[in-house]
Amino acid sequence: MDYIRTLAADLIAAFSTRDPFELCDALDILVLKADLPIGMNGFFTTLLGHRVIYLALGLPRERQRQICAHELGHALLHQQMNRLFMEKSTHLAQGRYEREADLFAACLLIDDNMLKEGEGRTIEELSCLAGVDRRLMELRFPATPGAAPAGAG
Repeated sequence: MDYIRTLAADLIAAFSTRDPFELCDALDILVLKADLPIGMNGFFTTLLGHRVIYLALGLPRERQRQICAHELGHALLHQQMNRLFMEKSTHLAQGRYEREADLFAACLLIDDNMLKEGEGRTIEELSCLAGVDRRLMELRFPATPGAAPAGAG
């Protein structure tokens, strides 16, 4: 999974941003907001040769940012995959691809300095500070469940 961390770090360095919307723009990936089915927050697809990320209407800004980062991970790591097809028509395990996209999002959105800045805070507090789900914080800084990440306390 080091290649995922490296990919995120290289993008941040190349474009001087962690913002997934700015990165999508720079990489010519269209981000559209759409009325998606209940329970679907977003997805990535290639449409007529164009990479497109769809985000559900009405999501709070921080949630949009997190979903966009996750879908950007799919766009860069799994661009030949079609999740909707895989889900409906195959028996392939999708969990691996979702974990990889989550790790990419975690590495993109959460700075290494978060540990220093969050000294003594719980993982829930760090998640709130970073504006991400706890599971992304746990992926970024693996630690014992319920405890602050290693080095944060």
